[in-house]
Amino acid sequence: MNARRVSFCIVATIVVMVAPFPVRAQSIYKCPLPDGGYQYTDVACAGSDAKVVHKATAAEVAAKLNADDRQAIVSMLRNNRVDDAKRYAVAHHQEALYNSIISSLVREQAVAEQRREQQAEIERNQRAQAIQDRIQNLAAQNQNLQQQVDAQAQALELQKQRASQARRQARNAQDAAINAQNAARQAQIDAETPKFNPQTKQWCQQIGDTVQCH
Repeated sequence: MNARRVSFCIVATIVVMVAPFPVRAQSIYKCPLPDGGYQYTDVACAGSDAKVVHKATAAEVAAKLNADDRQAIVSMLRNNRVDDAKRYAVAHHQEALYNSIISSLVREQAVAEQRREQQAEIERNQRAQAIQDRIQNLAAQNQNLQQQVDAQAQALELQKQRASQARRQARNAQDAAINAQNAARQAQIDAETPKFNPQTKQWCQQIGDTVQCH
């Protein structure tokens, strides 16, 4: 079976009857099948039931040939067969089409290159922004750590000040206790030391809870 043949179901048959085939180079034939059905093909068939559904015009044939030439040239160019594409265009008198395709491919390549550059620029900006965000995050983390260090240093300094104050208070209390003990001993010594009473002309001395004079 010809590779370009097209088999249609009943729905497709209805579509063909309602609307003509799109512009194409081939004529379309309705050919009967042995099982009683029909097949639509671009190859002429025999039989009393064979019908021509669409007869290709000269303009359609030319358009189809032009489309085939375009496809062949584009395929060669995309496969880097530039010389083959040029020779094909010359052989088929399609130099103008060849030049048009070259211009179109050049524009296409330029657009693709511009898009690649734009994408590369976007990616560079994204990487730069990611680096900037990372720097800002690290700076924020460093600031937070510095604040924690400062807070800990302040707390340690406060603890040192409180410890120093407590030591001073302890020393002061100890000195006060020693002074009190010294004062008590001195008072006891003073109390136990004999003293002359001019009125009685006696020496008096406190012994224990009593005062003895002689």
